[in-house]
Amino acid sequence: MIKLYIPHSTETAGIIQGFIPNYKDALKQANEFEVKNRDQLSSRTLTFSNRIYAYNYDYLSIEEAAALDRAYKLVGLVLIPRDMNYLQMRQLEAKIKLSGK
Repeated sequence: MIKLYIPHSTETAGIIQGFIPNYKDALKQANEFEVKNRDQLSSRTLTFSNRIYAYNYDYLSIEEAAALDRAYKLVGLVLIPRDMNYLQMRQLEAKIKLSGK
């Protein structure tokens, strides 16, 4: 899994699209560092899930989201966009959880 963070931009779709040819380089750089969890499971022994999470402040149109989904699938990746709708839903879930309902 790779997580992207895209700050406010009028080019959000283009930035997410532009990551496709660079994801292998990002994986190579990430694999230069070994991370272990409390069970001593090493990041170097894990298999890449082909999922790319794109956290961004700007909404993608349905057309942009569909085009990005197709482009990522063409190279064997799964794009999971996380925009402000996702953030608002998570905040609502937290409020409900805190209220005990």
